[in-house]
Amino acid sequence: MKESEISVCFVLSGKTANLNEISDRLQITPTKTRALEDWPETITDPRVQLPEELRPHYVWQIDTGYDHSRLVRERFITVLRLLSGKEAIIRELKEQFSLRASFTIGVHAQHDQCNLPELFLTKEIVEFAAALGADIGFDMYLD
Repeated sequence: MKESEISVCFVLSGKTANLNEISDRLQITPTKTRALEDWPETITDPRVQLPEELRPHYVWQIDTGYDHSRLVRERFITVLRLLSGKEAIIRELKEQFSLRASFTIGVHAQHDQCNLPELFLTKEIVEFAAALGADIGFDMYLD
């Protein structure tokens, strides 16, 4: 039986941003960034009518990458350790650049009741996300 793999990602995104300033102020090297010019031409074409959330935007991201785990909270703690103590800076950046903050929990697992990971978020995780004004989403991939 294949063990579950879990990833946790934190993203700041918006229509305007200075990705270098975000990194400098947080003193964190992002896993990935994306500027407006990094989006494919099919998306940047002004004739293409896309919903707002799919239009090109700036992305600053830290990601744990997928790793074998049975507990979401274990992977989440890795990201929280990086961001802990920087809540005020993140809120300031959100206001300065009109950014949206979000956490995405990715889960790759077998569709087997005995092998599914525990999708439990502690009060501390929820409070931390709330302090940042961050959404929490799940991307589930079941084999």
